Amino acid sequence: MASGWSLIIGLIIIVIASVVAWIFSPKGDNQTYISLPPTSPPALVHYVGSGH
Repeated sequence: MASGWSLIIGLIIIVIASVVAWIFSPKGDNQTYISLPPTSPPALVHYVGSGH
């Protein structure tokens, strides 16, 4: 029965860690956005579409 309890306790720890991470994550004006360079998507499309 110990393996059953360890599964439940592990899930509880994961849920608690997720909630804590969500609470402490930056929101609103403090949130940072990751932007890709504008040359990346056309370059990928060019390499895929060229057939080389």
